[in-house]
Amino acid sequence: CIRDSSYTVDDKKIEFKLKKKEDGVQWTSFEKVENKVGYVPAYPSSAKKKVDWNKLDKEVALDSAYEKPEGDDALNKLFKAIYEKADENTRKAMIKSFQTSGGTVLSTNWNEVKEKDYENKDRPEPPKGQEWRKPEL
Repeated sequence: CIRDSSYTVDDKKIEFKLKKKEDGVQWTSFEKVENKVGYVPAYPSSAKKKVDWNKLDKEVALDSAYEKPEGDDALNKLFKAIYEKADENTRKAMIKSFQTSGGTVLSTNWNEVKEKDYENKDRPEPPKGQEWRKPEL
């Protein structure tokens, strides 16, 4: 950090610009203060009540862990969990079936999917009220 620091000398003062070893730590003096384990520096605040931000972060993380998603979010969470825990063949099957079918098929059986041609002869029927179209280039 020395190369990021500098100093200037004037007639009445010497000015040091020092790069901190750790960003975000507030210096209260130039002398080394022994850090306690788990010490979190206090930042200046005009609030009358102190807030423990670490505790608040843990509470928010705990709340979001128990939150149950609904609708599309729940379905996406389920597919994501299946994909993360799957082996390589299952992942290949999921990707190929979903992409080549235009999002109408999602299979986890690679032995079935590797032979299928969802873009042509094995194309499933489109959902009710929709039709297949060629992409416009």
